[in-house]
Order: sequence, then C-alpha cells, then structure tokens
Amino acid sequence: MAEIIQILDQDVALFSKGKDIFKLKIMKYIVSKDQYECFYMSDLIKKFKGKSRSKIYKVLRELEDQGIIKKIKSYPVFWKRNYE
Repeated sequence: MAEIIQILDQDVALFSKGKDIFKLKIMKYIVSKDQYECFYMSDLIKKFKGKSRSKIYKVLRELEDQGIIKKIKSYPVFWKRNYE
C-alpha cells in the first residue's frame, strides 16, 4: 500500500519500497520544519545516521527537481521548503 502525504496542497503517493521509505522519512522531516526554517545537509547526516551523504543528497535533488524544496546556497549546502 502507498502512504499519502500532503505537500504544497497536493497529495503525494509514496510507495513503501527501499529508497522510497528513506525518501518518505526525509519528506516527513522537511514537512515537520517551519515554513521559513532552513535545513542543512549536516543536520540530515546527523539525523539519518548510517545513510551515506550521497544517498541523502540524491533524495534532496529529486525533491528539488519536483519543486518541493529549493536550494538556497551551495556551500554549506542548505535548503528550505518551497512556497511559491
């Protein structure tokens, strides 16, 4: 079964297989943040211990391509939720 979460007033279906479970965890973390609060790559690495930096970055790039988050600055890498 797919779990549905709502982001940007749209329902997003996330399927419970491997990478998608990790993506769901990151999305829940992002949604739990305040609209104007930024999150850093280092925060995500601390939160998701055991996951490589490249896996976290890949999921964040996918979310950026979908328009859910937007990159603010390249170094240190951080994003915020996209509200446009």
